[in-house]
Amino acid sequence: MLSYLKKHTWLITCFLAVVLIPQSLTLQSKLEGRLIITGLAIDKMGEEYQITCQTVSPSSGLISGKDAAGIDFVTVTAATIREGINKVASTTTKSSGLGHLNFIVIGESVLNEDITSVIDFIVRDAHTDTSALMLVAKNANEEIKKTKDLELGTAIQLRKAFLSKHSMCNGVMTIANKFLSSKFAPSASSVLSYLEIKKEPNSQNTTNPVQQQSTNENETQSAPQSSSEQLIKQGRLSYYSPLALFRDGRHRKTFMSENEIVGYNMLCCTSNNLISGFGNITQEDGTKAKITMFSKTKSTKVSVEIKDEIPHISVNIKLSKNQILELIPEENSLENYKTQQNYLTNDVREQISQQLKQKALLAYSSAAESGVDILEAATRLRRQHKKQYSEYFSNHTLDDFLHEAILDLNVVVSKSTK
Repeated sequence: MLSYLKKHTWLITCFLAVVLIPQSLTLQSKLEGRLIITGLAIDKMGEEYQITCQTVSPSSGLISGKDAAGIDFVTVTAATIREGINKVASTTTKSSGLGHLNFIVIGESVLNEDITSVIDFIVRDAHTDTSALMLVAKNANEEIKKTKDLELGTAIQLRKAFLSKHSMCNGVMTIANKFLSSKFAPSASSVLSYLEIKKEPNSQNTTNPVQQQSTNENETQSAPQSSSEQLIKQGRLSYYSPLALFRDGRHRKTFMSENEIVGYNMLCCTSNNLISGFGNITQEDGTKAKITMFSKTKSTKVSVEIKDEIPHISVNIKLSKNQILELIPEENSLENYKTQQNYLTNDVREQISQQLKQKALLAYSSAAESGVDILEAATRLRRQHKKQYSEYFSNHTLDDFLHEAILDLNVVVSKSTK
């Protein structure tokens, strides 16, 4: 058999060419006729939605032979989101779908509606990935177009950026499926990060002297740029992304301050490390200092139970594998020269704990006053003590729960740097 195959190799080659070449040409034609939607921005204009799609056209890469694909944006208005997506297809004369949708940005003009209804389309399409990242923006249409200015302009890289922000306590990674399901949980609460992209003031594309001279001689003729210069991007994600708080799918409050944002993420069980600055730290010699500390491991454990008909919420936060990244004294101090392990004395660690505790309490109380259960304590109560949950909520509302709950918050900063 082997000798027969060797003898007739040419015949096998011809057969494969006849079979595969037509298929590759057909695939090329199909790709050139498709428009891949990777991101979606939703605003409201009167009674209609303004929908901007971040799209990737495979034909740009296949035809030009340069980039794998080109990012573009298509804006339409429609009575419903799904109708708008269909309009995008008809406008571009290409077939489009939601199979590659990676993020959805909701504009502030839509926040007075039930957002779960606005994104209902995502669960109706069997080919839509319900793990799309959910974000909020002042103007979604404008903000999504700024993603082209980011070095991480692709939708997948944007998801990775917010996953990192979530982990480092300066943003939140909330996917559409979790946002939708949260409405039907006992806590009925959810939190979304804002998408804020700002341009660096001095991050202009650089040119060499020859190019600069050419531009000065004839302003109407621009000198060619190298590929490395063309890749320079000016957009940057805001470090502390504001947080929009929702109850029953409707917007209740926005955390704008750094203290509220850090406080929420301290309470968030899925944020697993922290880089944060602390001011007014009193050192052993009585002088004051500012420090920046990195905690490689953050764990948050929440337990809820009913005692004497009153909800009790216990939150234990532990920061370990801590390192001092920066120390700025307000005046000359020998404390600067201590090793980071010796610097994290019991007193310093207690001061850090108190500052973090104040931020967490601020976030919790501010959210509770707005009727948002950011700890998902009611949901945890049902999971941890189903009988207590049934008895309490048989004659109490979620607002009663948030008003009556007693919070016991404990923050521990470990000395160990290992």
